[in-house]
Amino acid sequence: MTSKSKYYKGKILSNEEIELIDRVSYQDSIIAHDSYQNVVGAKMIMGFTNHPDLKYLWDKIKYHILDPSKLLRSYILEYTQGNYTQPHVDLADYTAITMLPCEFEGGCMAIEGEFITLDVGETVIINSYQEHEVGLIESGTRRVNVAWFKKNDNKRN
Repeated sequence: MTSKSKYYKGKILSNEEIELIDRVSYQDSIIAHDSYQNVVGAKMIMGFTNHPDLKYLWDKIKYHILDPSKLLRSYILEYTQGNYTQPHVDLADYTAITMLPCEFEGGCMAIEGEFITLDVGETVIINSYQEHEVGLIESGTRRVNVAWFKKNDNKRN
């Protein structure tokens, strides 16, 4: 992600790494919410942010962020028919959204009004102050991993 780009989009993780996130999230997590802030109806699956098998994956993602940063948290959003996300900004410096294996219709993502599609395994990284949303899921299930990053604080204690 460059300082002038609206977002970064690309395939950062391998298919095996995507499958690892999917597998670990099912084994070592909890469903925290059936609805979350601006997310209407989707499940939030969390509890695996600090899983030792996933640390190197977060490092691969944050390599594409311009500023040195650290992972705040990671979770999965699972949308089904009728779910969507209202336009919002996040409470971090950067948000990375990676499409997990799933099949669905609808649910297009928009970043500041620009619609983008993500294929399975693709990640989009945005500045968290950029307004973004996900359209109505018409059918199927949409699963994404969301990772929030915070700029490193270089102050010494």
